[in-house]
Amino acid sequence: MISVQVSYSGQARALAGTSAEPIGIAQPHTVTGLLHEIARRHEPLRALLFNGTSAPRAGLLIFVDDEQSDAETMLHDGCNVDIVPPISGG
Repeated sequence: MISVQVSYSGQARALAGTSAEPIGIAQPHTVTGLLHEIARRHEPLRALLFNGTSAPRAGLLIFVDDEQSDAETMLHDGCNVDIVPPISGG
């Protein structure tokens, strides 16, 4: 198990009810594995994180240690993960 620090922006912050939290995840230590753990903890976030399947929603931005990352990015103990949902409006 590893522990990562997760920060939420925009609508994700409101749905999670917090701006940041530490989360422990078991294998696989990937962004997708982390998103599944977040959805398990914060059910209202599920629709924002996933597209109805187990794949992360298009337009969802994930940064691991300030580097934009994809669903298969491997996480390491103590890393910082920022979740930035799509922004709509005009």
